[in-house]
Amino acid sequence: LDAGGYGDSDEELDEILYEELEFTLYHEVGHALIEVLQLPTVGRQEDVVDEFAFYVCMRLGYTNTIYSAALMYDAFSYDRDDAIEDNDLMDGHSLDLQRKYRLLCLLYGSDAENNGYLLDEMDLDEEQMDTCVYDFEDLMKNWYRILYRYLRQ
Repeated sequence: LDAGGYGDSDEELDEILYEELEFTLYHEVGHALIEVLQLPTVGRQEDVVDEFAFYVCMRLGYTNTIYSAALMYDAFSYDRDDAIEDNDLMDGHSLDLQRKYRLLCLLYGSDAENNGYLLDEMDLDEEQMDTCVYDFEDLMKNWYRILYRYLRQ
């Protein structure tokens, strides 16, 4: 992932690490909420809580945190063998590159006009990028629906 100079200084690297930890915290809070509130999940819970962390970051305006999480998943993907094994495919987590692209897609979908730079990060055609806009809107709407009754209290 070309961070475009993002993270070149020690201060920026510290900020990226902080943001990665912050995203991971929201991810883990997602697990806790699912357990405590008995929230329904469809699909891999790890993907669901990644999307919960994305939702929280968007509501707080922490788009850099999302981008840093994508950098983290990109780095994790280089930290492994190129060979994908059966255990990787059966793991509760999507592959790190899938997680990276999902976050970048949703981030693009949140503001396609201003996040066009993300097109350079992903080799997707225009139709696929339109899906990112729909997926973003769907994710934000659905998480709000799930959490609404708890947020009112």
